[in-house]
Amino acid sequence: MATEKPEVTLNGKPIALGKPRPSLVLPIAVVAAHNETIAQAAALGICWEAGSEPRPPAAYRQFKSNPQSYGEAVIDRLTDRGMNAPDIIRAGRECLTWLLSTIITATEPEVAETVGNSETASGSTP
Repeated sequence: MATEKPEVTLNGKPIALGKPRPSLVLPIAVVAAHNETIAQAAALGICWEAGSEPRPPAAYRQFKSNPQSYGEAVIDRLTDRGMNAPDIIRAGRECLTWLLSTIITATEPEVAETVGNSETASGSTP
């Protein structure tokens, strides 16, 4: 999945995705530790919503930013549209992997800076 304009295919149709705000991604990352399938569906939904072409299956804010309920709704609504679950999960896996890699990459310099500041503050030298 490209970082510029990511895209997945469902039922042979391309879905333009976008990068959601990190504050939306972090709760999904937490859910992934307990229920990866639901987290993948939620990741697909928020990426789809950020790209918004064609109409996303659900709006995250309708679920009060609850990634568990949102992921379940994405699966239900997409299967109601005639899409099969394995394709939904495959596309969701691509989205979750991409989202997690963007968060990890974005935070590495901040983590290094924080670790460096705490070592300096404690009197140890690198």
